[in-house]
Amino acid sequence: MQRTTGFKDISDRSKTSSVVPNQPASPIDLCIQPRVLNLNAKGKIIISWIKFPEEYDPHDIAVKSLELSVVSCPKCEIIYPTYQSPIHRQYLTIFHRQDPIDKIEAMDLDLPTKLDLKVYGELNDGTPFEGLETIRIIKKK
Repeated sequence: MQRTTGFKDISDRSKTSSVVPNQPASPIDLCIQPRVLNLNAKGKIIISWIKFPEEYDPHDIAVKSLELSVVSCPKCEIIYPTYQSPIHRQYLTIFHRQDPIDKIEAMDLDLPTKLDLKVYGELNDGTPFEGLETIRIIKKK
């Protein structure tokens, strides 16, 4: 797997989720870029911006709890960010672009299509949160 240079690597986690929520997840606003994922493009990263309700502080995220998943693929492995940081009441996470592409290609979908991606995590006090974002998947020649 090719690593994006210049980012702190925090991807030394297991291949399955170890987070078991004991309460319903609080909804968050989520923005994933690119909004249209071309499977043949040369980009190296996928960015997610997490915006919390006022009562939560993005500095309180349990760093190792963040996960990205393809909702319609329950057998797909969880994807962990390679970089993350709180920025101005939001939280930035960066994922290696090839990780979700590998999972999407394994699903053998008719393209173009839309897919829901989910970001899940917990605050340091154990409060779970999650957000969904729908992106378009294309494959141009």
